[in-house]
Amino acid sequence: MPAWSVRLFGAEELRFHQHPIQSLPDIWWPMFSALLAAPRASLSRSRLAGGLWPERDEGAARHCLSTALWRIRSKLPPDQALIDVHDETISLNLAHCWIDAPVMVRRAQRITIEPALLDVANERDRLGRALALYRGSFMPERNYEWIALERERMRTLFLDAMYQLAVAELAAGRIDRARNSAQRLCEVEPFREDAQRLLMTAHDRSGSRGMALAQYRDLRELLKCELGIEPMPETVRLAERIASGRPDMFDPAPAARPVPKRRPDRDRALLLAARDLLSQSLALIDQTIDR
Repeated sequence: MPAWSVRLFGAEELRFHQHPIQSLPDIWWPMFSALLAAPRASLSRSRLAGGLWPERDEGAARHCLSTALWRIRSKLPPDQALIDVHDETISLNLAHCWIDAPVMVRRAQRITIEPALLDVANERDRLGRALALYRGSFMPERNYEWIALERERMRTLFLDAMYQLAVAELAAGRIDRARNSAQRLCEVEPFREDAQRLLMTAHDRSGSRGMALAQYRDLRELLKCELGIEPMPETVRLAERIASGRPDMFDPAPAARPVPKRRPDRDRALLLAARDLLSQSLALIDQTIDR
């Protein structure tokens, strides 16, 4: 078992040999996420300081970083150091560290690339365990731009992988598992109508026609109150078939879904994060070419 374990979904948690590390400076979590997202989990002092304290000049930002590193290292056990500090480089030592977010991301990405793996029960079980790590949004209380970008990327990856898992479980006849996966999917993204149809179908196939129709009524009310629209024709037809007792005609292909009301502040943060990520990538390419 790794010495360190880190949870970033829903709420941040750091443990060393299963013992929580408490009283860490608040800047630790943005610092950890910035290093985790960097190539080889390593950044120069100037780049890390500039990302964490963008409002300060370079000298002041580097001073803040030095102070933060001293405070962080005083709270961490000295053996099996999680963070390595060199003259001009700050790195994470991930050799003995388990982190929930990369585990979920790797498994979900593999399935999106090789969906045929879900024909195997063991692969579905492995994906289910990985998706269960998603206990909430990635670092939900942090407003740094790169965190907002990662949050949306991981949320989308979770939703798509969970949908594929639910469809595969339904096709395999494991109705209860399909229903549980679809229920979780609808909890995270209630506006996704293909997921709502999947949940209605799972309820119906398990013999709970009333629950399937109740799910449809709840969806219709949600769409009316939040977006001012009616369910998609495919959803209406499915509800009618279930109500009439005819066999369902579930189509697993994802369909376009309503987009919730825009949040300009979040959209701006995502665009800024995307811009900065592109700038960093171009700078890295230039450095590589100049070598």
